[in-house]
Amino acid sequence: MYINQFDSYNEDNLYDSYRQIGITIQDSIQIALSQVSGQIIKIELERKNGILVYEVKILSPQGLIYEVEVDATTGNVVKVELD
Repeated sequence: MYINQFDSYNEDNLYDSYRQIGITIQDSIQIALSQVSGQIIKIELERKNGILVYEVKILSPQGLIYEVEVDATTGNVVKVELD
């Protein structure tokens, strides 16, 4: 049986999530690029382990794709890994 992950998501949850954001998308891009140089190819705002994170995908000059997770509240880098 298919269950849509957003079935139980309502406007109050959405509002509470966005109130927690402390940095902008532009900030998260700069933070991610300070970890891995290259070109931004994708950015998403997601909740992982109860934390809102910007998931930034970067194409490096060597052709590798990195994923950098930036805490959307604090701006701390949560994870950097090859995708």
